[in-house]
Amino acid sequence: RCLQLKFAPLVVKRACSLDGKNNGAIVHGLLAPLYVMGLFHGTKQRLIKSYSLIFGTAALQIALQKGMVLSGASQSLSILNAGFAAGFGWGIVSLAWLYLSSMLTGKTPTYDAGFPE
Repeated sequence: RCLQLKFAPLVVKRACSLDGKNNGAIVHGLLAPLYVMGLFHGTKQRLIKSYSLIFGTAALQIALQKGMVLSGASQSLSILNAGFAAGFGWGIVSLAWLYLSSMLTGKTPTYDAGFPE
């Protein structure tokens, strides 16, 4: 749900800003995946949120995988892992839908992209 309602609109809004007409956008274009995820060129609050989401999710997934290895892949850990996979899958569908609708209508999401002033 966080991916669908917050992170996907952020990624689409920042991706739409990569039109090549901005001054200094060469670095943004070269590091586009990091730029659209809000990992640089953002407000302090945006950077904290983006890094927390990325590293928190990665740490949780690593801990889940270590738990599966140590406990012999119990059923409850497998269910949690399936939940992660379903959540990421839904996030990807949401991201694709937002991006396609943005390209077709010419309107970007109204989400705050956290650009510095």
